[in-house]
Amino acid sequence: MKMDGNSVIVLMVMIMALDLFAGQSVEGSFDDCYRSCYVWCIKTPEGTVVSCAWKCLKHCIFHGSSVDDPHNKCILNCALSSCSNISTPQNPAEKKVGDRVNNCSQKCNKKY
Repeated sequence: MKMDGNSVIVLMVMIMALDLFAGQSVEGSFDDCYRSCYVWCIKTPEGTVVSCAWKCLKHCIFHGSSVDDPHNKCILNCALSSCSNISTPQNPAEKKVGDRVNNCSQKCNKKY
């Protein structure tokens, strides 16, 4: 397959764009995920501060991955104990929660 100069440029731009999006910081993507999840959850009839914090921490830290291994359990337990009382119905406090999740991750990385 032969490509002309314009096709090569378009392909390079697409690769760079994918690389840019894939390389977004974990903190930023966690903050966005947690805020969106929490704001949606807290508006549901069964949404309490604690249940939404648990659901959104689990969802945004692991993105559907298993929590079964000891390292992931460590992160989730640490995050739950240090973050579940930060968010309020009016303010998810995603930056503060994200900072604490990062601290938990570092702590658990040393442990496992």
